[in-house]
This record gives sequence, structure tokens and C-alpha cells, in this order.
Amino acid sequence: MPANERICPKCGEPVKLMLPPGGKGPRTYQCIHCDRPDPIKSPQVKNLLKALLHDEKK
Repeated sequence: MPANERICPKCGEPVKLMLPPGGKGPRTYQCIHCDRPDPIKSPQVKNLLKALLHDEKK
């Protein structure tokens, strides 16, 4: 492991310099295992699924 690699204190995996959810704001170190939100639970996906299911009932 490189000496300058940062490690997640929760799970011990390497963290990456990433944009925050939504892509707005400065990049921060985040663990892709612990810090990233589940995309399936995002409001955009929920609205899309709701619309698709609603259209299916017609």
C-alpha cells in the first residue's frame, strides 16, 4: 500500500477523492463502501420507478 493512501476508519478500505453526491461542491475523500448513498434510494430513481409503475397500471 502506498504511504500516502488514505484508509477508511470504518471499514479499512482505501478512500478516493470524489465529488459529493449530486456533483456540487469540492471533492472530498470518501469511502465507496461506506460514504456513498445507495443510488436506488435516490429521489430521482424513486420518482422514475413511481412513474414507470403508474404507467404500467394503465
